[in-house]
Amino acid sequence: MSMRLVWSALLVLSLGCSALFEEEAVDAGVGPITVSLDIDDDVAVGTLTPAQHEAVCEALDDAIEAGVPQAEMCDVGGLLAAAGKSMEGLDAARVACDDVVEPCRLAVRLGGSFDTPDLPLECALFRGDTGMCNSTVGELEVCLGHLATATASSISALSCASLSAEGLAEAGSTVVGESVPDDPSCARLAAECPGVFGSGEGGPDAGPPPG
Repeated sequence: MSMRLVWSALLVLSLGCSALFEEEAVDAGVGPITVSLDIDDDVAVGTLTPAQHEAVCEALDDAIEAGVPQAEMCDVGGLLAAAGKSMEGLDAARVACDDVVEPCRLAVRLGGSFDTPDLPLECALFRGDTGMCNSTVGELEVCLGHLATATASSISALSCASLSAEGLAEAGSTVVGESVPDDPSCARLAAECPGVFGSGEGGPDAGPPPG
């Protein structure tokens, strides 16, 4: 996926100002993310329709994408480029990643613009049976906020340097909601409604709902 740099960035590149690449980008970091659903808070999760399940996933994806700092989206573009080179080996994948990330981060430092790639997110919510779930949409929203924050933080920590042979095959996709986030609100939801997460196992540590 190509990225368009503004003319000012191209000019600086042509002048060979390599020192800019050595500066650390100032990222805002990932703060708490809120996921807002267009469904009444007191509606039971077990009554949600397949269309509403899809709407929840879309809201979660949008919140995660909005929560990843702009400069870190450069790394997302780089990792997508790396995934496209996975058959050529790790070294080729890292080169492809760097070729996207370095000019993109330069554009960010200069206040320029670039095409933001769509995050390759795969929603794994509601893959189990949720018909008996009495937890409310309001409770679901609280947990999804923690899930979105944790996912955006993980994505922000990725880089070309951290790319490994083991992780290269997974560089083109991030599964969201397959495991239970480490938060009491999510542990409670997983215990009461195990079908919300992944295959419906409720997570490895999902026991009785927290008090």
